[in-house]
Amino acid sequence: MSVQLYSQLVNGYMTDQLLLNNFINVKNCHGVFLELGACDGIYLSNTYALEKYLNFTGVLIEPGKNSFNELIKNRPNCKNFNCLVGTDEEYVEYIGDGTGVGGPLKLLENTQKNQSEKNWIDAWKLNRNDVTKIKCRKLSDILHEAQIKYIDFWSLDVEGSELEVLKTMDWSIPVYIICIEVTAWGDDGKNMIEECRNILRSQGFVSDEKRYGLDEFWINENYFRKNILFSEKNRVNITST
Repeated sequence: MSVQLYSQLVNGYMTDQLLLNNFINVKNCHGVFLELGACDGIYLSNTYALEKYLNFTGVLIEPGKNSFNELIKNRPNCKNFNCLVGTDEEYVEYIGDGTGVGGPLKLLENTQKNQSEKNWIDAWKLNRNDVTKIKCRKLSDILHEAQIKYIDFWSLDVEGSELEVLKTMDWSIPVYIICIEVTAWGDDGKNMIEECRNILRSQGFVSDEKRYGLDEFWINENYFRKNILFSEKNRVNITST
Protein backbone atom coordinates (compact mmCIF):
# COMPACT_ATOMS: atom_id res chain seq x y z
CA MET A 1 0.00 0.00 0.00
CA SER A 2 1.44 3.37 -1.06
CA VAL A 3 0.54 6.31 1.15
CA GLN A 4 1.35 9.94 1.77
CA LEU A 5 1.89 10.97 5.38
CA TYR A 6 0.36 14.00 7.09
CA SER A 7 1.37 13.89 10.77
CA GLN A 8 3.99 16.19 12.24
CA LEU A 9 7.58 15.00 11.85
CA VAL A 10 9.35 15.21 15.23
CA ASN A 11 12.70 13.56 15.94
CA GLY A 12 12.25 11.21 13.00
CA TYR A 13 8.77 10.01 13.95
CA MET A 14 5.38 10.54 12.32
CA THR A 15 2.29 9.26 14.11
CA ASP A 16 0.42 8.10 11.01
CA GLN A 17 3.50 6.21 9.80
CA LEU A 18 3.88 4.43 13.15
CA LEU A 19 0.21 3.48 13.09
CA LEU A 20 0.21 2.15 9.55
CA ASN A 21 3.46 0.22 10.00
CA ASN A 22 2.66 -1.38 13.34
CA PHE A 23 -0.98 -1.29 14.41
CA ILE A 24 -3.62 -0.37 11.82
CA ASN A 25 -3.43 -0.96 8.05
CA VAL A 26 -6.56 -2.90 7.02
CA LYS A 27 -9.02 -1.18 4.69
CA ASN A 28 -12.82 -1.26 4.98
CA CYS A 29 -12.89 -2.66 8.52
CA HIS A 30 -15.41 -0.10 9.83
CA GLY A 31 -12.56 1.78 11.48
CA VAL A 32 -13.27 4.65 13.86
CA PHE A 33 -10.96 7.42 15.05
CA LEU A 34 -11.17 10.33 17.47
CA GLU A 35 -8.95 13.40 17.11
CA LEU A 36 -8.85 16.34 19.52
CA GLY A 37 -6.87 19.24 18.16
CA ALA A 38 -7.92 18.45 14.59
CA CYS A 39 -6.87 21.84 13.16
CA ASP A 40 -8.00 22.02 9.49
CA GLY A 41 -8.25 18.25 9.20
CA ILE A 42 -5.24 17.81 6.91
CA TYR A 43 -2.30 19.90 8.16
CA LEU A 44 -0.42 17.82 10.75
CA SER A 45 -3.41 15.49 11.02
CA ASN A 46 -2.91 12.15 12.75
CA THR A 47 -6.14 10.70 11.32
CA TYR A 48 -6.38 11.92 7.71
CA ALA A 49 -4.34 9.02 6.32
CA LEU A 50 -6.66 6.56 8.08
CA GLU A 51 -9.66 8.14 6.39
CA LYS A 52 -8.01 8.61 2.99
CA TYR A 53 -6.43 5.17 2.61
CA LEU A 54 -8.39 2.86 4.93
CA ASN A 55 -11.88 4.42 4.76
CA PHE A 56 -11.98 5.15 8.49
CA THR A 57 -14.38 7.74 9.84
CA GLY A 58 -14.92 9.26 13.25
CA VAL A 59 -15.06 12.38 15.40
CA LEU A 60 -12.92 15.48 14.93
CA ILE A 61 -12.86 18.26 17.54
CA GLU A 62 -11.34 21.69 16.93
CA PRO A 63 -11.99 24.83 19.05
CA GLY A 64 -10.43 27.43 16.73
CA LYS A 65 -13.10 28.99 14.52
CA ASN A 66 -10.90 29.60 11.47
CA SER A 67 -9.44 26.10 11.60
CA PHE A 68 -12.88 24.59 12.12
CA ASN A 69 -14.25 26.35 9.04
CA GLU A 70 -11.53 24.65 6.99
CA LEU A 71 -12.04 21.36 8.83
CA ILE A 72 -15.66 20.99 7.77
CA LYS A 73 -14.61 21.59 4.16
CA ASN A 74 -11.69 19.16 4.26
CA ARG A 75 -13.32 16.35 6.27
CA PRO A 76 -17.06 16.49 5.48
CA ASN A 77 -17.60 12.77 6.09
CA CYS A 78 -16.58 13.02 9.75
CA LYS A 79 -18.60 14.19 12.72
CA ASN A 80 -17.03 17.58 13.42
CA PHE A 81 -17.39 19.59 16.64
CA ASN A 82 -16.34 23.20 17.26
CA CYS A 83 -15.78 23.29 21.02
CA LEU A 84 -13.36 22.84 23.87
CA VAL A 85 -13.44 19.66 25.92
CA GLY A 86 -13.24 19.64 29.69
CA THR A 87 -15.04 19.52 33.02
CA ASP A 88 -16.43 23.08 32.77
CA GLU A 89 -19.78 22.85 31.00
CA GLU A 90 -19.93 26.53 30.11
CA TYR A 91 -18.39 29.06 27.77
CA VAL A 92 -14.64 29.33 28.37
CA GLU A 93 -12.20 32.04 27.29
CA TYR A 94 -10.02 30.66 24.50
CA ILE A 95 -6.83 32.22 23.16
CA GLY A 96 -5.33 31.12 19.84
CA ASP A 97 -3.46 32.25 16.75
CA GLY A 98 -5.89 30.85 14.19
CA THR A 99 -3.51 28.09 13.06
CA GLY A 100 -4.31 25.44 15.67
CA VAL A 101 -2.07 26.77 18.45
CA GLY A 102 -4.00 27.82 21.53
CA GLY A 103 -6.11 26.73 24.45
CA PRO A 104 -8.15 27.86 27.46
CA LEU A 105 -6.87 31.24 28.64
CA LYS A 106 -7.02 30.35 32.34
CA LEU A 107 -5.00 27.18 31.85
CA LEU A 108 -2.33 28.69 29.61
CA GLU A 109 -1.83 31.68 31.91
CA ASN A 110 -0.95 29.31 34.75
CA THR A 111 1.71 27.39 32.86
CA GLN A 112 5.34 28.29 32.98
CA LYS A 113 8.34 26.88 31.20
CA ASN A 114 11.27 26.74 33.60
CA GLN A 115 13.96 27.42 31.00
CA SER A 116 12.47 30.70 29.81
CA GLU A 117 10.24 31.67 32.74
CA LYS A 118 7.44 32.22 30.24
CA ASN A 119 3.97 30.79 30.27
CA TRP A 120 2.60 29.18 27.13
CA ILE A 121 0.91 32.38 25.97
CA ASP A 122 4.15 34.33 25.95
CA ALA A 123 6.26 31.45 24.66
CA TRP A 124 3.93 30.98 21.69
CA LYS A 125 3.67 34.76 21.21
CA LEU A 126 -0.10 34.63 21.26
CA ASN A 127 -2.02 37.89 21.11
CA ARG A 128 -3.72 38.47 24.46
CA ASN A 129 -6.38 40.51 22.67
CA ASP A 130 -7.28 37.50 20.52
CA VAL A 131 -9.60 35.92 23.09
CA THR A 132 -13.02 34.45 22.33
CA LYS A 133 -15.55 32.55 24.39
CA ILE A 134 -16.06 28.97 23.23
CA LYS A 135 -18.44 26.33 24.50
CA CYS A 136 -16.81 23.64 26.63
CA ARG A 137 -18.33 20.15 26.55
CA LYS A 138 -17.64 16.80 28.16
CA LEU A 139 -16.08 14.26 25.83
CA SER A 140 -18.59 11.63 26.95
CA ASP A 141 -21.48 13.83 25.76
CA ILE A 142 -19.86 14.39 22.36
CA LEU A 143 -19.22 10.68 21.81
CA HIS A 144 -22.76 9.77 22.81
CA GLU A 145 -24.17 12.41 20.45
CA ALA A 146 -21.99 11.01 17.65
CA GLN A 147 -23.14 7.47 18.55
CA ILE A 148 -19.58 6.18 18.87
CA LYS A 149 -19.48 2.55 20.06
CA TYR A 150 -15.70 1.98 19.90
CA ILE A 151 -12.51 3.88 19.01
CA ASP A 152 -9.65 2.20 17.16
CA PHE A 153 -7.35 5.21 17.37
CA TRP A 154 -7.53 8.32 19.56
CA SER A 155 -5.23 11.29 18.94
CA LEU A 156 -5.11 13.67 21.91
CA ASP A 157 -3.16 16.89 21.36
CA VAL A 158 -4.78 19.83 23.15
CA GLU A 159 -1.83 21.90 24.37
CA GLY A 160 -2.03 21.19 28.09
CA SER A 161 -5.72 20.27 28.45
CA GLU A 162 -5.14 16.52 28.13
CA LEU A 163 -6.02 15.81 31.77
CA GLU A 164 -9.28 17.76 31.52
CA VAL A 165 -10.22 15.67 28.49
CA LEU A 166 -9.42 12.31 30.08
CA LYS A 167 -11.50 13.19 33.14
CA THR A 168 -14.62 13.51 30.96
CA MET A 169 -14.19 10.32 28.92
CA ASP A 170 -16.78 7.54 29.10
CA TRP A 171 -14.44 4.60 29.59
CA SER A 172 -17.20 2.10 28.85
CA ILE A 173 -16.46 2.89 25.18
CA PRO A 174 -13.67 0.49 24.12
CA VAL A 175 -10.46 2.15 22.88
CA TYR A 176 -7.48 0.45 21.24
CA ILE A 177 -4.67 3.02 20.90
CA ILE A 178 -4.28 6.47 22.42
CA CYS A 179 -1.60 8.83 21.13
CA ILE A 180 -1.20 11.57 23.72
CA GLU A 181 1.08 14.57 23.57
CA VAL A 182 3.24 14.72 26.70
CA THR A 183 4.89 18.11 26.37
CA ALA A 184 5.36 19.30 29.96
CA TRP A 185 6.12 22.88 30.95
CA GLY A 186 7.21 23.41 34.55
CA ASP A 187 6.16 21.40 37.60
CA ASP A 188 2.43 21.81 36.93
CA GLY A 189 2.83 20.43 33.42
CA LYS A 190 4.86 17.45 34.60
CA ASN A 191 2.30 16.67 37.31
CA MET A 192 -0.51 16.91 34.76
CA ILE A 193 1.19 14.44 32.44
CA GLU A 194 1.78 11.99 35.28
CA GLU A 195 -1.90 12.22 36.25
CA CYS A 196 -2.80 11.43 32.63
CA ARG A 197 -0.57 8.37 32.72
CA ASN A 198 -2.16 7.21 35.97
CA ILE A 199 -5.64 7.47 34.44
CA LEU A 200 -4.57 5.47 31.39
CA ARG A 201 -2.95 2.79 33.55
CA SER A 202 -6.09 2.57 35.69
CA GLN A 203 -8.11 1.91 32.53
CA GLY A 204 -5.87 -0.99 31.50
CA PHE A 205 -3.69 0.79 28.93
CA VAL A 206 -0.01 -0.06 28.68
CA SER A 207 2.66 2.32 27.43
CA ASP A 208 4.96 0.94 24.76
CA GLU A 209 7.78 2.42 26.88
CA LYS A 210 8.98 4.70 24.11
CA ARG A 211 8.53 8.40 23.48
CA TYR A 212 7.80 9.22 19.83
CA GLY A 213 8.77 12.84 19.37
CA LEU A 214 6.27 14.78 21.49
CA ASP A 215 3.91 11.82 21.93
CA GLU A 216 3.40 8.58 23.80
CA PHE A 217 1.43 5.56 22.56
CA TRP A 218 -0.85 3.80 25.06
CA ILE A 219 -2.29 0.45 24.00
CA ASN A 220 -5.21 -1.69 25.14
CA GLU A 221 -3.88 -5.17 24.45
CA ASN A 222 -7.29 -6.73 25.14
CA TYR A 223 -9.11 -4.60 22.56
CA PHE A 224 -11.80 -6.69 20.87
CA ARG A 225 -11.00 -5.48 17.31
CA LYS A 226 -7.23 -5.68 17.55
CA ASN A 227 -6.80 -8.74 15.32
CA ILE A 228 -8.81 -7.38 12.39
CA LEU A 229 -7.00 -4.04 12.13
CA PHE A 230 -3.51 -5.10 11.05
CA SER A 231 -2.09 -7.43 8.40
CA GLU A 232 1.54 -8.15 7.59
CA LYS A 233 0.55 -8.26 3.90
CA ASN A 234 -0.39 -4.57 3.95
CA ARG A 235 3.03 -3.11 4.66
CA VAL A 236 3.14 0.60 3.87
CA ASN A 237 5.19 2.16 1.08
CA ILE A 238 5.71 5.86 1.77
CA THR A 239 5.36 7.95 -1.38
CA SER A 240 6.21 11.32 0.18
CA THR A 241 6.25 13.12 3.50
